Amino acid sequence: MPIHKSQFSKCLLAMAIILTVGLPTSHAQNGGMGMSGMGMGGGMGGMGMGYEPSPLDKLKQSLKRAKTEGARQSALTKIEAILSSQYDAFLIRNESELQEMEGRVRKLRAQLERRKKAKSQLLDLELQRIANEASGLVWPEQPPASMGMGGMGMGGMGIDGMGAGGMGMMGGMPAMPGMGEASGGGSGMESFDDSHGDESELPAEDEDGSFEDSDKVSTDIMNQLRQIILAIHNFDSANRHLPKNITDEEGKPLLSWRVAILQFMDEPERKLYKRFKLDERWNSPHNIKLLEEMPDVYKCPILDSNTKTAYLGFQGDGTIFEPGKKLSFSDITDGTSNTLCVAQVNQFAAVEWTKPADVKFDPGTGTQLAVVDGTVTFGLVDGSVRKIAAKKLTASVRTSLIQRNDGQIVDLP
Repeated sequence: MPIHKSQFSKCLLAMAIILTVGLPTSHAQNGGMGMSGMGMGGGMGGMGMGYEPSPLDKLKQSLKRAKTEGARQSALTKIEAILSSQYDAFLIRNESELQEMEGRVRKLRAQLERRKKAKSQLLDLELQRIANEASGLVWPEQPPASMGMGGMGMGGMGIDGMGAGGMGMMGGMPAMPGMGEASGGGSGMESFDDSHGDESELPAEDEDGSFEDSDKVSTDIMNQLRQIILAIHNFDSANRHLPKNITDEEGKPLLSWRVAILQFMDEPERKLYKRFKLDERWNSPHNIKLLEEMPDVYKCPILDSNTKTAYLGFQGDGTIFEPGKKLSFSDITDGTSNTLCVAQVNQFAAVEWTKPADVKFDPGTGTQLAVVDGTVTFGLVDGSVRKIAAKKLTASVRTSLIQRNDGQIVDLP
């Protein structure tokens, strides 16, 4: 059952009291407060689990050891920030589930309307086909190459009443309008790079040749971006700065920020984080073994890879992942709702998820964003995720979004 803000404040106060006076042994063995019972997920218990305490657990210990009221209030403030972020994660999951259901309803409604409009035409076509068969008039399976006709997919009364491809001629003749989605090209991934000016289309198909459910794919991508940005916020709440690549003492990058934020995700990701050797490169003999254990949140549904991710940030002057700088939200002077955080890039720009590499930003070149069905998807620093037509994301708009402090406020469509 969802928790209201007033209840959330009472829970925070109760936690502070319990942490101060202690818990009975039988309760402590069950993982502290057991916040999963509050519908927040996220594994806020975790005591006695056999791994290094999370930032929240460390703050709980600091609260218990606090000697002064100032130290106590400081610990409570930090705890409240983390709990607030986890509560936001709970709300985001609910919102994502609702959006997915609404998307499916819209698709079913659209399919129903197409069936209604196509009924008479499909019946006429099917009756004509049956009459032709009875008269011995059938379409040749392999027409002469000189005809340039290709093959004719009848579709007819398929599973959804429309047929996979309808009456579209695949080859020399154009498809009949409005008679099949498959003849339109399905769900494609295109390169959005102004440096060469074209947008190549790469349809994503299942093994049986059917195109993926574009609505579900789009929803999954948007949900993954939300989760990544939420972990970035959780990292900032605990460390007072935005995540950056893990480096050695000389500042040489070893591991990606995508590894650094694992400790602020769910329990499987936190356990995976503990297995990395943070003082070694991403491709060291030890760390390279963890490459194939890429968390689901980094697996783009359109990118067929178990080691590469299409969810990247931008590195360069003025970006939030500017190399060599430890930035915070206060450095984003354009506003978190006007600054790009993480985006879906095309398959050619995808990188190994643990590798400290992102899109190198240069205002004079393209951004390598993925264009799927004519749209691009990206997340802003405030946690919102946008999906807009690629043609509306002009070079100047992209540049203003990627830079955190250029003074340009973007009015997104």
